[in-house]
Amino acid sequence: MNIVQIYPQQITNDASDEDKDDFYSLLQGVIDKLPRKDNVDIILGDPNAKIGQDNIGYEGIMGQHGLGQMKENGERFAHICAFNSFVTGGSVFPHKRIHKATCVSPGGVTGSQSHHFCTISGCWVVHDGQLTDSSDESWFPHFQTWMKVAVVRQEQQHHQKQQQQHIRATPTYIAAKTKNFPPAPQKTKMADTKSAAENGDVEKKGGPENPAGPPKIMQDSGVRAHGWRVIPFPNQSDPVAQVEALRNMQMRDDDVMIVAYPKCGTHWMWEVTKMLRKGVASHEQRAKEAAMLEFSKVEAIDKEASPRTLNSHLPMCHLPQQIKEKKIKLVHLVRNPKDALVSFYFHVSQMVTITFPDLFERYLANTMSLANQFDFLRQIQKYQKENPEVPVMTIYYEDMKQNPVPVTKDLAKFLGLDVTEDFCKEVVDACSFSKMKEIDPQRKKGDGTMAKEFKSGPINMYRKGQVGDWKNHLTVAQSEMLDDFIAKEAQGMDFRFTFV
Repeated sequence: MNIVQIYPQQITNDASDEDKDDFYSLLQGVIDKLPRKDNVDIILGDPNAKIGQDNIGYEGIMGQHGLGQMKENGERFAHICAFNSFVTGGSVFPHKRIHKATCVSPGGVTGSQSHHFCTISGCWVVHDGQLTDSSDESWFPHFQTWMKVAVVRQEQQHHQKQQQQHIRATPTYIAAKTKNFPPAPQKTKMADTKSAAENGDVEKKGGPENPAGPPKIMQDSGVRAHGWRVIPFPNQSDPVAQVEALRNMQMRDDDVMIVAYPKCGTHWMWEVTKMLRKGVASHEQRAKEAAMLEFSKVEAIDKEASPRTLNSHLPMCHLPQQIKEKKIKLVHLVRNPKDALVSFYFHVSQMVTITFPDLFERYLANTMSLANQFDFLRQIQKYQKENPEVPVMTIYYEDMKQNPVPVTKDLAKFLGLDVTEDFCKEVVDACSFSKMKEIDPQRKKGDGTMAKEFKSGPINMYRKGQVGDWKNHLTVAQSEMLDDFIAKEAQGMDFRFTFV
């Protein structure tokens, strides 16, 4: 049995993001080092985190019986619980308020629930304590009762061992142990501008979706168009028709297209590019998704005023084919795969219910709704070599973080803009992570572009924006598996990766 007691008094909701990041990074490091064989892992204490009653997106790790509303600290605590598959006690079953409040006002009028008791490894019948203020640990004797619950559930431990044996028999687990990952899918075949249906390029592969697996939006639908899997767009009734409409979309000579795999800095560079082209370091008053091809109707994009700065996570074979004809400038963004994967998990976990181990498994097996990052990079590299007349500038996320002004100036030169270094500094300052994170919620009020089939409310696009944050989340085993995977998949590529 592993027990981790936490009591970060300084980590209040008003604490700085840096202090919060440091605490949760330290906690994740402790969890990673816990011996896991046949052990029950328990975290208990007061993280100053209210998780509340709304468990949408966290159904697997909390119930709907917490007190109050989830605050920022509560969201951070729920994230780390979801990341490590910990279940938070005191929220799973209905109890009287007096049995759940861990901090009560002197008059007994108000109370909050910030102490938590969390566990993993099959033991899920747990409770919070106590009745008085947060400094009173008189609830600790009840710990013996909770331990009995954990100890007597031997049948759950037996079931867990059976699950582990099943996991060890999966192809991805075997591949990881033998360092023999599944071969990458065949490279994308670029099709002409005729419709996929006319060319016979729409096909359905694979069997039915796994009803016990992740949400539909995260699963490979099996549908292919022009040699590439079709993403089930959340706001499109016919994704294949959307692909065809985009391929046939009319481009303008002064269009600029930003292409990138998800979580590689698309929002960031879209804002930088817009400011450079406007000649003013002022933020857009709308979300980037308004100019994102997969989330917009072609009719709406056609109404955009010139010069248009468009963006997409789609492969080149699903983008407007006039890009080649009109030699549209492409800005291609690259980020190291470890940070991109971790960031992608925290992004999608706001929209659907999925655990990091499940996402990690599907990423290595390449069974997600979108192809993995290396498939995306391969098709970009192939497109560049086959179409050298199309101007492409590759920007590395890590370079932009380390030397933002020179990179911004190089981007301006690529776009054919004559700007001063002082203006580039203004743009870099306006597009700093803190300012982008601050402005984003303001321009997304009432914007349902991303939320139609996801959890209600706007999606937070800005979490940390750091290089090397993967070290705070990947276990040693996961990092080593990714090292082998990256080494195999990156063979023959012209792109480089910076991990720290």
